[in-house]
Amino acid sequence: MRSGVGADAQYWTGVLALVEDDWETLTAEAPPVTAFSRLRRTAAAVWPPIVLLTAAIALPWIPAVAQAPDVADGVRVTLIITAVLSLALPRDSSAKAAILDTLGKALSGRTDK
Repeated sequence: MRSGVGADAQYWTGVLALVEDDWETLTAEAPPVTAFSRLRRTAAAVWPPIVLLTAAIALPWIPAVAQAPDVADGVRVTLIITAVLSLALPRDSSAKAAILDTLGKALSGRTDK
């Protein structure tokens, strides 16, 4: 017997339960949701924005960046907006890339003057 045969049957059972809107069958094999699993999922979602905000706050203490305050301000704004977008939008959102691209163009146009 192949090891994947049982898994294939479980997948089809899940697909059929989803199509038939049978949530009890669909969630019967799901792992339990515990406080630790919720905490881990929340920490995974919040960690990248925390790192970005920390970098935005620490930016003035980097000597090379401190010598160019216009660049530092632009980078700080970009980091803060990226952190907010990381919290507000889904990870695979195409809007995030478009917003950051537009912001990058606007900030580079402002520093060229």
